[in-house]
Order: sequence, then structure tokens, then C-alpha cells
Amino acid sequence: MRQLKVYMPGISVFCVALFVRIVYNIVVANGYTPTFDAGIYNNLAHSLIHTQCYCRAPHQPTTFRPPLWPFMLAAIYSIAGEHSSYARLFYCVLDSGTCVLIYLLASDLFGKRIALITGLVAALYVGLFVWTGWLYTETLYTFCLTALIFTLSRLQQNILLVELSTGTKALTISRPVWKWLIASGLLLGLTLLTRPTGAILIGLLCIWALILIVRQILPWRATLIHVFLVLIIAMVVNVPWLYRNYLVTHTVFPISTIGTTLVGSYNDTVLQGDNANIIRGMWYPSSNIINPDFQRYTLADAQGDTARALAWMRTHLNEMPTLLGLHILNMWTPYLYAHGLPFEQFRDRLSSKVMPYLIPIVSIPIFLLAAVGFFVTWRCKRKQLILIYLVIVLTILQNIAFYGSPRYRAPIEPLLILFVGGMLWWLLGAEDTSGTRRYFRARKARVQEVIEHILPTAKSDEGGEKISSPAIHSAE
Repeated sequence: MRQLKVYMPGISVFCVALFVRIVYNIVVANGYTPTFDAGIYNNLAHSLIHTQCYCRAPHQPTTFRPPLWPFMLAAIYSIAGEHSSYARLFYCVLDSGTCVLIYLLASDLFGKRIALITGLVAALYVGLFVWTGWLYTETLYTFCLTALIFTLSRLQQNILLVELSTGTKALTISRPVWKWLIASGLLLGLTLLTRPTGAILIGLLCIWALILIVRQILPWRATLIHVFLVLIIAMVVNVPWLYRNYLVTHTVFPISTIGTTLVGSYNDTVLQGDNANIIRGMWYPSSNIINPDFQRYTLADAQGDTARALAWMRTHLNEMPTLLGLHILNMWTPYLYAHGLPFEQFRDRLSSKVMPYLIPIVSIPIFLLAAVGFFVTWRCKRKQLILIYLVIVLTILQNIAFYGSPRYRAPIEPLLILFVGGMLWWLLGAEDTSGTRRYFRARKARVQEVIEHILPTAKSDEGGEKISSPAIHSAE
């Protein structure tokens, strides 16, 4: 019974989050049909089931879509049936798990009381559950990234605990550390298999380790050993897919699609926009571009796309600040059109008309509170939050450089909510510290206690002299 009481806050967060997401999918996403990227993932899953081939077309294997989500879709369809509602139900469960991870992170940082509030905010936050209604990779990638941050944070804590408890430099890996080390490696590997841009997390992990060493937060030998092992485990997870790609393309690393990404971000159409169809500053494929999902895309094509994008940048240096500014503005716009979202498919529904208004009403306060939390936690919690700061900065820079879309803000939405919890911790105080409001309550109580102690003495004074305010201030 006592153990159930310990887990009850996390269970409550999960149940509330699951209820909200199921209601959203029933009311808003009922009848949803996977289209655009979701349709591609869906077709890959069906191909895996019926032809045992990861193919965009019959007998045409592809390497341009990371495999984790299509393989998971295929597993869901094989068990439950080939209907998108089962995949969306899985996303509801997975995103509820993300809310629990936010609760656990907040509990480690700010105490259980603040953590419960933070977890419930995550459960109700539209910026998280809106992505559970379509079959893109946002929900899966967000879960994997949040789980990776949680396990790496626990790994950092346990390495430090081993050092403090043993007095050694933690060169040997204890059992608690092994648990979080293996989990971190597995999650990093899965994150790399979810999105191609996940590979940049390897560089982020190295920067994180460097900061831990330079700032002497952890012993340098232990830090290098643990981070190296995390990377090795992640690579082992990816070896089967790399080998499969080698069999298809005869190269260890397939042709990158960074060229299509760049040429879709830097062109005249994106700069000028189109009020009817194209949002100014948001990624849009350039004319005559080859779609790697449906056409043969060679190394020469990739090099040509990259050269076109770089040439456009060189000839539009004066417009580059404007375009990058549009990327920033679009990223922090609560909602801009996203291809294939349920409420974009069924625009005549009342729920679909409500969503474009609900998203900014909820998101803007979260952004503002998170900004406050970002700065007020710096003084006391920055050592524990280094990794989270890095993930947020990296995601923002990546979005500014390539996409300029609110959709690519999704992976850091849980971290924004975490900083809302940090703001509450600063304002109200957690179990282990004094917040601003608690400080003023305690200060008022001390003043009142001094007044009650001194006034009876003053009344008994024959001279009847009043106690001056400086006496009260000095008694504080």
C-alpha cells in the first residue's frame, strides 16, 4: 500500500493525460486518414507486412525514411489490425508516458509537489497532445528525446553519488550506474532511428560531456568512459539498419537528404511566400526538386541540391537576415498550417474550428512562463539543467537553419513545461527550498511574531512609549 502511494502521483498524471488524448482523438481525429509524410510511413508499414520489404514502391527499397516508426506501425497493424486508430491509440499511451517523464524530471529537480503540478500541466497541454492525432514522428521522437534526457540526468546523478559515497573518481561502473548507462545508449540509438536529424544528438552529447569536465561537475575520466559507452551502445542498436542500407546502396552511410532540406528552406518561394498556399519563411520544396521518397535520388542530385541552396544564399545575402528572422518568428508562432493534421482534414467540424484558437490561447502563456523559469533556475539548478539547456538551444538553431516551422518545436515542448515547473518552484517553493511567495509569508510571520512579543512589554512600560519601527526591523 505504501508503494502504491509513492507511485500514485505518476499514475494520476498518466491517467489524466491518457484520458485527454483519447478524447481528442475521438472528437477531433475521428475518421483520420494518413496523408503526406504520414501516408508514406503508413505505406512503408503495409509494405513490411505484405511484402516483407521496406519499399516505397514494389521492389524499390528505400533508405530515405528512418525505420523505427514504420516498423512500429507494422507491428501494431500485425497485432491489432491495419487501421490508423490503433496507431493513434498507441501514440496516446506513448505521449502519456512523456507526461510521466516530465513529472519524474520535475520531481528530481523541484520536489514532488511542484512535479505533480508540472505533470498535470503537461497532461492538459495542447502543444503535446495535438500531435497524437496524426501518424508523423513528432510524438515518438519527443518521447524518445525526453526519455533520453531523463536517463542521462539520472546517469549524471548516479556518477556523482558514487564519487561522493566512495571518495573515488568513479572509474568502476556500479550497478545503479549501469542501469542508466544502458538505458541512455538504447534510447539514443532509438532516437537516431526515428529522425535523420537525431544524429546531431551525438555532437550534443559530446558538448555536454565537455562542459561537465571543464566545469568540474563530474570527474573527467568517468565522464569520458560513460559517454563513450553510451555512444557504443547506440551504435550497436543502429548496426542492423546500417548493414541493411549497405546491402541496398553498397555504402555504409546512404546518400543524405540534407540537400533537399536546404534547397527547400532557401529559395525565392519561401522568401516571398504566398497568402493562399505558402507560408512565408516556412520550408517549401523548390521547383524541379526530386522527391527522394518517390524518385531515384543519386549522390549527384544531393550535391546539386546543396549547391543550389548555397548559391541562393550567396546571391541573397541581404535577404538572409529577413529569412532567418522569419524562421524564428514561425517557430514561436503557436500554430501554422501543418499538412494532414486531423482538424485540417475536417475543417467543417466544430472541434476543428476551435483548435486553431485553443492552441495559441494555451501555448502563449506556457511560452512566457517557461521563459521566466528558464532564467530563474539558472542560479541554483544550472548544473542539473545543462543537458536540457543544450537540447533547447540545439533544437532552436536547427529549426532556424532548416525549417522555420512550429512543428519542429514539438521535441522541446516537454522541456518548456518543465521550466514552467521551475518558475513555480521559484515562486512557491518546493519541499527543500524557499520560493518567493513562501519567503514573503515567512517574513510577514516573523514580523508579526516580533510585534506580538514586544507590544505587551511596551504596554506595561510606565512611560507608555511606543515601539519604533527600527526596533521591529532590527528584530527581523
